[in-house]
Amino acid sequence: MLNVAVIGVGRLGSIHTKLVREFGTFNLVGVVDPIKSNRLVAAEEFNTTAFEDLDAVIDRIDAAIVATPTVYHHAVSKQLIENGKHVFVEKPITPTLDEADELIALASQKDCILQVGHVERFNPAFIASQDHLTNVRWMECTRTSGYTFRSTDVSVVLDLMIHDIDLMLNVIQSDIRDINAFGYSVVGPHADIAYAHVSFVNGAQAKLAASRCADQSERSLFAASEHNSTTIDFTTATASVQSTSDEMLELDINPLNATTEEKESISARFFTELVPRQKLSVPAGNAIASEHRDFAQAISTGHSVQVPGTAGRDALAVALEIQQRLHAVRHDAPHTGIPSPNTPALISLRQLNAA
Repeated sequence: MLNVAVIGVGRLGSIHTKLVREFGTFNLVGVVDPIKSNRLVAAEEFNTTAFEDLDAVIDRIDAAIVATPTVYHHAVSKQLIENGKHVFVEKPITPTLDEADELIALASQKDCILQVGHVERFNPAFIASQDHLTNVRWMECTRTSGYTFRSTDVSVVLDLMIHDIDLMLNVIQSDIRDINAFGYSVVGPHADIAYAHVSFVNGAQAKLAASRCADQSERSLFAASEHNSTTIDFTTATASVQSTSDEMLELDINPLNATTEEKESISARFFTELVPRQKLSVPAGNAIASEHRDFAQAISTGHSVQVPGTAGRDALAVALEIQQRLHAVRHDAPHTGIPSPNTPALISLRQLNAA
């Protein structure tokens, strides 16, 4: 069994540690955190060894799960890869594209797996919807939470929206034509609420909304293609598809001239036969545990992970472009209207172009 350490045991790192213990995908060697209380609490709770720094454990492990604050992702992951260790790093991969590119190149050079924690790819509802998420022309993603004081070192784009950016790029396989965005800060110096509209070269469109100052939490996706639409609730891991039946497509009727009898017939059968909604069968599963299994399998077999460093880099590139275009203002600042969009810029996605 592969030996692993969890680097950084705040809230998310503790979840990773718990699931490593619970599912037994790896042999947990220990947890690493410079904050004494964090590492001691995690070590006691999960019956493992606490280490103050990476140097103390690096020779004992085959791989590591990096769940530190984003600013440390590059330095910690680089040290691990330089020592021949496989790395699972939480999203975003790094704060900058240059750092991401360095990790990707180094992992290739050292023949190490580099996986990025875009966990919604492993959500059972998203997996169950795969066959229906084809030729998507319009996509909407909403991700909101209350203010938790976590991940406030980055904007809501890198904290929350980047999940949906990764899903968007995975579903709409196209380069980006342009991006318009708007957001504002509520508590700190970084944007806490953000909206983005993304246009793709293939004609598809996407709308993304993220807030960490909402009174209700939501993680949802809606995607529409020519004859069906898919709705996913990531929180409840449920999904449904609404499809236009052949009968509806062949129906030769003008609503303006329809008789009362025709209108009543259509209305009575609209959602049951003509445009039926089907609840998809979603198997039970834990998305983070599935990430761990994908990571372990890739290390053992040499196969690619589902979310490699290049995919994390693509999501980061779009996130940084959205962030640059946010026109972020303070919530209480005077408004003179929504600023005009910046000049559109094409984003060529590294992973897609390499395919």
